[in-house]
Amino acid sequence: NCPSTNPASMTSGFTITNSCGLANPTMPTLNQVGVSIDVISREILIGSRVVEWWTLLASSIVFGLSFSTVLTLIFTPAALILPSRIKAWLQTRFGLFKTAS
Repeated sequence: NCPSTNPASMTSGFTITNSCGLANPTMPTLNQVGVSIDVISREILIGSRVVEWWTLLASSIVFGLSFSTVLTLIFTPAALILPSRIKAWLQTRFGLFKTAS
């Protein structure tokens, strides 16, 4: 149990879950209708190119964050422990790498 696993997985899961609404065009959101709300200039645009941009950005965040979370929390620790496991297996199986006493 690594102390940083829980906050990292919670943050990644929260971000991925909340970005799915923008990334999935079949979900009933303002994105599906093509509505873009510009807060600064106080405009509501329908059929804007900004909607496409947000969809692409959200899908990049979802898939990139999913891949990096798996890579960071599962693959990297497994890759770090692998050499010592192989050495221990070779030691018990073939008697290699014995230390001189």
